[in-house]
Amino acid sequence: LRGWTDKILMSFNDALLAFPGILLALGLLAVIGANKYGIILALGLAYTPSVARVVRGTVLSLREKEF
Repeated sequence: LRGWTDKILMSFNDALLAFPGILLALGLLAVIGANKYGIILALGLAYTPSVARVVRGTVLSLREKEF
C-alpha cells in the first residue's frame, strides 16, 4: 500500500473529498441520469472516499502490528 498506486489512489480520493458528498452526487446524477440505478451509483461513488480513508488507515495500522 505504500507505492505509487497508493499515492495515485489517495490523490484521487483527496480530490473527491474536496467536494461535499451531496454536491458530488448531484453532479454525477446530472451526467449519468436520475434513474434508480443512477441514484444508487452516484451516492455510492460520492460517499466511498470517506470509507476508503478509514479502511486505508486501519489496514496501515494493522500492517505495523506483530501477530
